[in-house]
Amino acid sequence: MWKAYDDAQQQLAQRYEEVAGTKSADGSEPQPPTQEQQRHLDLIVDLEERVEQLRQRDWEAYGSDLKAAVEAAARRRTGMQVPTIVTIHLDHSAPPRTGTPGRDRT
Repeated sequence: MWKAYDDAQQQLAQRYEEVAGTKSADGSEPQPPTQEQQRHLDLIVDLEERVEQLRQRDWEAYGSDLKAAVEAAARRRTGMQVPTIVTIHLDHSAPPRTGTPGRDRT
């Protein structure tokens, strides 16, 4: 599912470049976009924003489901003497955190 979002964003970025004329065949500076081109560029930007909103919504649902599954599995563990706290960070572009395994990394 996540690859579909990446593919969609890549295709929209490619289409934006095509419409904007950011790549000139002869190496000269491209001309400013016409009104029609600008309208298409605005639509592409709108689609990019909508794709990102959908991606974020799916991340939220995935994180919520994952959290519920981990907490349910922890409740089923007999003999567990410590509370299980699950924190889901939705910023999918953040670099991974480092820390000691088994310790809180926040």
